[in-house]
Amino acid sequence: MNVFVFGAGVSQTAGLPLNRDLYSGLRQYVLKKARSDKSYVGIKQKWQLLERQKILSTRSDFEMNLTRLDIEILKNRNLQYFRDSMGDALTDFFNDEHKRICATPGSLHNLRKFARRHIEPGDVIITFKYDCLVVRVL
Repeated sequence: MNVFVFGAGVSQTAGLPLNRDLYSGLRQYVLKKARSDKSYVGIKQKWQLLERQKILSTRSDFEMNLTRLDIEILKNRNLQYFRDSMGDALTDFFNDEHKRICATPGSLHNLRKFARRHIEPGDVIITFKYDCLVVRVL
C-alpha cells in the first residue's frame, strides 16, 4: 500500500490557479460575471469598495486577503454577508473552471498519467486542495 499526499499544485498543470493566483483569478471572474449576472453586481461593488479601503489587495494572495477580511468582520459584522458571497463566488468559479478543464482535450493528461503509473487498488490518497479534479481522474 502506498500513501499519496496531494496539495493544490497537483491541478496546476490542468489549469487551476495556485494560491498566489487565486485572488486575481476569482476577482476577474466576479468582475466578468457581474456583466451578465445581476446577482454578482453587489459582490463586485463591495469588492471594489474593500479594495479602495485597502482591506482587499490585488498584491496579496487569496489567504492573506481572506485573513484581512476576517479581521475586519470582527469590527464590522455586516461584512459577513460579503464573505459568504465571496465563498459562493469561489464555488461558482471552481465549478466553471472544472467544466472548462474537463471539456478541454488533454487537460487532465498529467493527472491521468500519474494515476495510471503509480496508483493501485488499496492505495491511500490524502488531499489538501481546493478542487476535486484528482477525484474526477480517479
